Amino acid sequence: MADSYEREVIFDDGISEIVRIKWPPCSKSEPHDHGVSVGLIKVIGGLVFERIYDRTRRDFTIQNIYVAGDTFSEWKDTIHIMGNFSNTEWAETYHIYTPPLQMRKYKLEELCN
Repeated sequence: MADSYEREVIFDDGISEIVRIKWPPCSKSEPHDHGVSVGLIKVIGGLVFERIYDRTRRDFTIQNIYVAGDTFSEWKDTIHIMGNFSNTEWAETYHIYTPPLQMRKYKLEELCN
């Protein structure tokens, strides 16, 4: 499955990067981690969800919903799926990573079996 969102790197100095993501209705990322990067996300508009993978239970057990103005963090050991919770409206987020993102994508069968 290809990612179904628009990702634009708007700043990268080799130490940190800023990324803008536009999420069409019902879009989501593939399951992924952030390599050695930590991140801070700001929701600019829309309704964004995050499903966090629990390594012990081998399943996505936590779901968070964020609205415009919310911020949240991504850590090196987090595996998650993000996306737009709305089926009619676009969402937009800004992400700051340090060091610049080195994402690893996973297939669901790798995680849940």
